[in-house]
Amino acid sequence: VSDIYVLNLAIADMLFLLVMPFNIHQLVRDRQWVFGNFMCKSVVVVDVSNQFTTVGIVTVLCIDRYIAIVHPSSEKRTVQWTII
Repeated sequence: VSDIYVLNLAIADMLFLLVMPFNIHQLVRDRQWVFGNFMCKSVVVVDVSNQFTTVGIVTVLCIDRYIAIVHPSSEKRTVQWTII
């Protein structure tokens, strides 16, 4: 079940890696954005939503690990319940 959370975390990290070159380019050019208004908004949306998504996934992963340790025979720890 926790594999699904780790997969989601890996996907979020890959999205982070996709927008990182744009952020690095901006920092190298003294905070000047040269990719246009649409790309600026897109990169910011992906970056900010990725931060919240990563925190959410790690939180849910910790809760899942807690339930797995404290309640090992819980019926809620199924793949179907995780996807929901």
